[in-house]
Amino acid sequence: MSYVYNEGAIYFHTAKRGKKIDFIEKNDRVCFEVDEWQKGWASVICYGKVTLREDIEAKSKGFKLLMGVDLPEERIMGARVYIGVIDIEEMTGRCSVDYEFR
Repeated sequence: MSYVYNEGAIYFHTAKRGKKIDFIEKNDRVCFEVDEWQKGWASVICYGKVTLREDIEAKSKGFKLLMGVDLPEERIMGARVYIGVIDIEEMTGRCSVDYEFR
């Protein structure tokens, strides 16, 4: 999954149907885990509520954060995806003693 962290939230894009969407529609409470194993190991788990958005503002911001470029409005609105926004309420993590922070 492509994702990006920005100002207390995680942004991702997803197709408009599938198991992930089915689960989110039944329960918008989520946890999101990221692990890294490059130099030592580190793990972060975020807890919060996810919102699936398809408005121009959310798509524009989401694609800009994910891709690093501004897309034309017609391309943004033509994308048949949701932008998922996880508003983080709690975050926890841990790492190995030899983990090198960047």
